[in-house]
Amino acid sequence: MSKPKVYVLPTGKLQEQLFPPRVREALAQFADPVYRTEEGQPTSEELAALLPGFDALITGWGAPKLTAEVLDAAKDLKIVAHAAGSVKFMMPEPPSEFFRRGLKMTCATSTMSRYVAELALCLTIACLRRVSFFREELKKSDLWWGDYHEVEPDTLIEKRVGIVGLGKISWQFIRMLKPLECEVWAYSRHADKQRAEAEGVKLVELDELLRSCPIVVLLAAVRPDTVGMISRERLKLMADGSVLVNPARGALVDEQALIEEVQAGRLWAGLDVTYPEPPAADNPLRDCPHVLLTPHVGGPVPSRYWDMAAHVVEELRRFFSGEPLQEEVTEQRLEGMA
Repeated sequence: MSKPKVYVLPTGKLQEQLFPPRVREALAQFADPVYRTEEGQPTSEELAALLPGFDALITGWGAPKLTAEVLDAAKDLKIVAHAAGSVKFMMPEPPSEFFRRGLKMTCATSTMSRYVAELALCLTIACLRRVSFFREELKKSDLWWGDYHEVEPDTLIEKRVGIVGLGKISWQFIRMLKPLECEVWAYSRHADKQRAEAEGVKLVELDELLRSCPIVVLLAAVRPDTVGMISRERLKLMADGSVLVNPARGALVDEQALIEEVQAGRLWAGLDVTYPEPPAADNPLRDCPHVLLTPHVGGPVPSRYWDMAAHVVEELRRFFSGEPLQEEVTEQRLEGMA
């Protein structure tokens, strides 16, 4: 029996990072892979010409849109495996065009979740310890521990933490908080109430969470009902000195209102995302001492990109062996994804 043919779309340096020898060997055990050698990503039109005869497609960051024309041309295609998280950017319009053909899709969301949760933890602790502020102070003063200063560091240990959104990243984050004995509250319209109860997570409404939690971590997906959910009025609900961490999407927050709060010194913020990205050169978030800003690096670090490819290779092995996918992206699941 011939092996399924798999086209590997990521190229260049990204391909090297995603597919070290051990991942290539795992794929070759059950499939006949073809690795793209041309530099850069093809257009949708070019991709349509490449896919006939292939049973599976592995995509990554920057992949072209899977238009109806691409899918029409890929008559043998059965599954798309995305070696990254978000897939919405490459879906046809409407996405039902993909699913009505009986195609399957999987992605590496669960693999990426650990790394995003890790950065969320990093930003949370750094904000509480006032790292961004002290870094700037030490550039221009002799401030040192023991000197009186109105800004004092804080701790995450035994603190109440409010999480907005309760998906895969949130559960990884909760797992990381456990050794620190935090009290965890969460707001989610789609929460698994039984799991929340079993894990000791208190489910509350968003306004109550903002009023009551000195640390708020945004891990919700962007949907029409979540855009701007952290509004000017809701930011006002947060107590003085509270920390807002956002490794999710900048569009969740009224950015101008947040700028005013951090410039006033009332709130601290750890941001891996803004809206738009990157922020304008003169955006105050870039140099405000109450803000720790990172350039959307919440996913796996380059040395761990292979983790995503290994995940989708295993998903393809399961698929072609007749086993159920562990990370299938259904039309319903797609609606709630970032």
